[in-house]
Amino acid sequence: MTQTLPKLPDARPLLLKALKTISRKADASAKIPPLSVKVSGVRADAKLVDRYRDVCGFAPSDVMPITYPQVLVTSLHLWLMTQPEFPFALLGLVHLRNKIEQAHGLPVDGVYDVVASVGPARRIPNGIIFDLITEFTDASGEVVYKSVTTPLVRLKTDMPKGKMPEPVLSGLADYKSVSAPADTGRRYAQVSQDYNPIHLYPITARLFGFKQAIAHGMWTVARCAALLEGDLGGAPKELQVQYRAPVMLPTKAVVKRSVTTKGHEFLMLAANKDRTYLSGLIR
Repeated sequence: MTQTLPKLPDARPLLLKALKTISRKADASAKIPPLSVKVSGVRADAKLVDRYRDVCGFAPSDVMPITYPQVLVTSLHLWLMTQPEFPFALLGLVHLRNKIEQAHGLPVDGVYDVVASVGPARRIPNGIIFDLITEFTDASGEVVYKSVTTPLVRLKTDMPKGKMPEPVLSGLADYKSVSAPADTGRRYAQVSQDYNPIHLYPITARLFGFKQAIAHGMWTVARCAALLEGDLGGAPKELQVQYRAPVMLPTKAVVKRSVTTKGHEFLMLAANKDRTYLSGLIR
């Protein structure tokens, strides 16, 4: 059953609730019940969208960046995963992949009904994965935006583990440089409501096993999209990404892009070592 909220919830108290989920001790046999929530009349704050563009490098526009509608409703995802029926701790979730589809660029001044849902749990060798699905509907009743975010809960399973094959781009490629300063996580948190401690400071990241703060996964894919969308001839219709390694802050990276029949395939690579941070497609 879909619950209805009168407005988008405030992310700040939900972040405190998320911290308290550390006491959840579900194993690989845990199930995620069907959970969904709806909010009508959702509007973006134009000034906040402009700040988001600045942090991620998007050009000015009357439509939202393709990654922004999902960011706009981050608090709905937190609300779903802090419900008592959701069995897993939120701290330690690993952002595995994203797929975003939109009928067209969503106007910043548009009004949308949003439904977010979660589940079911699926076992893989490294633990449990599940989908967070978000749909935006316009005034005509058409679903104009859909995003599927797939997190991983690291758990022991009895499934044999294999190594993820390295992505390879076909055809000629070009390169664009990316700089991620030490304050990238803090700047992105201010425009996304995602204040996960692993992204903010080295000292808070070390509490969760990281030597340095790491960039938000959604910042890395947004930065890639901002660099590439100008060559599409219009707002992108689809964006897919597979996260492969955390981006430690500060860092220098490059985006390698190849134009194929599928669209613009890309990799984000470390600038000075053999590491692939993510692979993706935008078209």
